[in-house]
Amino acid sequence: MIITIDGPAGVGKSSVSGYLAKKENILLLKSGSFYRALSLGVKDELAALPSGDPETCYELRDKRWQRLWHRIQSVYIRQQDEQILLNGQDVTDRLGTPEMDFLTPLLSKLPPVRHFINNLLRSQAEGRSLIAEGRDMGTVVFPHARHKFFLEAGSGVRARRRWEQLHPKEQALRSLAEIENQISVRDKIDRNKKEGTLRAAENAHIIDTGSLTFEDVCQIIAGSLNNRNICNHLG
Repeated sequence: MIITIDGPAGVGKSSVSGYLAKKENILLLKSGSFYRALSLGVKDELAALPSGDPETCYELRDKRWQRLWHRIQSVYIRQQDEQILLNGQDVTDRLGTPEMDFLTPLLSKLPPVRHFINNLLRSQAEGRSLIAEGRDMGTVVFPHARHKFFLEAGSGVRARRRWEQLHPKEQALRSLAEIENQISVRDKIDRNKKEGTLRAAENAHIIDTGSLTFEDVCQIIAGSLNNRNICNHLG
């Protein structure tokens, strides 16, 4: 059984999918964690590129891209329970930094990188029931999943949620407008990728979370799953 939960940054998919996974005692597979771990693993090679952006080097197929791609292929990422292991080391606590916020979108928009990560995600899913959370889980990575959900909300709502999740010290350093701008930039990148474009699968249950509470969203998803006798802990 595979349940996919997709949506843009800050829409609440991580919180909802994490809650459901714990209630059902099944694996939560977060594609973003794998992309962030990869960015961490090759950050030195990325920093050596012009402006830190690999897209031009990839399009030109120059030596800098070749070096980066060789390094990418040497990276091994896997999930162990809730931990993300990069070449055997637990890097879970290092994935949410501003540096990874910046590097990950640059790397994740490249088609060969997406193929690389998608294969890792599919290998993690073999023989398991899980919730897959990301941006193209229901459209690309697990297109044959029977249970698909797509969460959406306006950028202002999502920025407010992100800001409220920050530590008070971080709130003092980052304005709401700054966070909304970052979300809008990420949306533009995600919706214009050559592969893995952010969009709802044709058979996905679309949920606008803008006016809903966390509990409301969980109830809606649980109700849909309950109709299929899958989720017995919610609703």
